Amino acid sequence: MPAFIDLRFYLSDAKSSFYFLINYGMLIKIKNGTKNGNMANLGFGYKIPLNEKRLILVTDLSYSYKAISNDGLSIRNFESYFLMKGAFLSLGFIL
Repeated sequence: MPAFIDLRFYLSDAKSSFYFLINYGMLIKIKNGTKNGNMANLGFGYKIPLNEKRLILVTDLSYSYKAISNDGLSIRNFESYFLMKGAFLSLGFIL
C-alpha cells in the first residue's frame, strides 16, 4: 500500500498561480507481502480556475523516481528490484 506526503508551494494566492511540488513516500507491507519500496517526485505546475465556484485544473511536470523491492529486503539492501524514473506530465482537479 503506498503512503506518501504531497507538498505544494504556491507562488501566489491568486486563482491562477505557479507552484512547486515535492512528493515522498514508501510502500507499506500488508500482512505477508514481500514488496516494499520508496518513491519521490520533484516538479512544478500551474493551477487554472475553471469556474467561479472553486473548480480548479492543476497541471504539473515532474521528475519521478520509484524503486520497489521484489525480495522483501530493506530498500537500502535489496538485490532484486524494479526501478522506474523519468519525466511525468499530470492533470488533476481541485474541488
